Amino acid sequence: MVALCAACTTSQYTPGSELPPPPKEIDAEVSVDANTVLSTVAAEGFGLHSSVYDNSLQDPTLPGLLDAVGVSILRYPGGGYSDNYHWSTHKLVPSYGDPSQLGYLAAGSDFGSYVSLLDSFKGTAMITVDYGSNPAANGPGEPKEAAAWVAYANGSPDDSSVIGLDSVGTDWHTVGYWAGLRAAAALPVDDGQNFLRIAHPAPVGIKYWEVGNELFGNGYYDSAHEYEEDLHAPYDGTPREHDARLSPSTYGAGVNAFIQAMKAVDPSIQVGAVLNTPPLDYSWGPDWDQDVLAACGTNIDFAIIHWYPSSTAAGLMQAAEREVPNMFAALSSLFAAVGPRATPIQVAITEMGPAPGIQISNQQGQMLGVFVTEGYLSMFEHGVFNVDFLELHKGGFLSSPGERKGPAYKAIQMVHELANPGDVLVSTTSSAPDIAVHAATRADGSLGVMLVNTSATANVTVTATLDGDVRFSSVKRFDYTPSSGAADGSVQGPTDASGLASPFTIRVPLYSTTLLEFEK
Repeated sequence: MVALCAACTTSQYTPGSELPPPPKEIDAEVSVDANTVLSTVAAEGFGLHSSVYDNSLQDPTLPGLLDAVGVSILRYPGGGYSDNYHWSTHKLVPSYGDPSQLGYLAAGSDFGSYVSLLDSFKGTAMITVDYGSNPAANGPGEPKEAAAWVAYANGSPDDSSVIGLDSVGTDWHTVGYWAGLRAAAALPVDDGQNFLRIAHPAPVGIKYWEVGNELFGNGYYDSAHEYEEDLHAPYDGTPREHDARLSPSTYGAGVNAFIQAMKAVDPSIQVGAVLNTPPLDYSWGPDWDQDVLAACGTNIDFAIIHWYPSSTAAGLMQAAEREVPNMFAALSSLFAAVGPRATPIQVAITEMGPAPGIQISNQQGQMLGVFVTEGYLSMFEHGVFNVDFLELHKGGFLSSPGERKGPAYKAIQMVHELANPGDVLVSTTSSAPDIAVHAATRADGSLGVMLVNTSATANVTVTATLDGDVRFSSVKRFDYTPSSGAADGSVQGPTDASGLASPFTIRVPLYSTTLLEFEK
């Protein structure tokens, strides 16, 4: 099983020793065709997974760190928690009907407080609504609860449109009721809803919404490895495997109901359904994707994939080359089977990280940096509109407390330096699997070329040729390399590299990334 819930993920970055010296030297040839377009980096491309169990969401330095590295979207409320969490009360229901199985909610993680974080940096949110449980924990998630969340985030206080009663009789009032709470100031005596009164008359304007998290982990396929809350069937001791109420067809039909309720409040939002990772998860849940898409594929705006390559720390560096093309070939076939649509189905990778169990020490932190670099760029080159590294605070991106920058932060910094939203990724080739090459033409007319050493055993000397209409007056160089002062790597640059002319030769050390910016 490749895709796993955020709450179940144990991999994290922990300090260790220095990187070992590279054992050998090899050569490679690469080329860049600046006239052959692969994709355009989307506005919401640079994302991160964030969670209600994060104690550092309100750290005053966090917004500046997010803006500096180009993060444009945060996922909330957090993986498997999404199917237990209820936004309007800021409470979790017990997992699997067991009162002892309650998660943790950090201070300042309620949605009202979260809006203050969104307002303080240049980004937005991807919200995962609760498909698995209702607030009373006696039934499945309610579309009207999700619709009320859309109303709170995007509605107008004077909108009298009725959301109304859900299937168990809970009144979700009107759009204006929830938008009015958002706009109101806190009461002198808290009635339990002051966390929603944030004096925010303007809509928050959240566009992207997921229906549930990894529902293929609800026990339908394998009760021994069940991890995602889903009260469409009760936890009463009866077998849940192959219960039709937990099936992919039921989930797909449920997605349609959520879309109808949520878009009745705000037709402009985009709503996605979760798939398992094709073809990597087909030994487990082989009919999930096709049955979900058969039920809701003509209605969803995007498909949700989670990518946790199962490998060693060193193997992570070539995981994108090994797995991503096959993933998108499988998705292409799945989408083709959906039938006529007004627009193509987009793809969001709302969780990306090392597989659970891979312990990444400081010695191997640079390997995580290479994996993150390759993950974002490979997904972008295949047209993915959003990639969310998991997670915001777990050491890989930022530490908590202290906001120390980890290897994933530095990797995203390099990717952002190569290409911003609106920049165009172009075609490249490499003669060796040890060197990955990515290139982008930018809005200012410059060309960025990134060389990534994905080998765990060798330095690589690269001879690079730039094809197409490439003219430049100066060259800047950035390097993300291991260093004795920071064994998880450091970013250096820009330095002047104006002596380079195509073809040129450059050495890329073990675990390193070199970025060249050719400016007109």
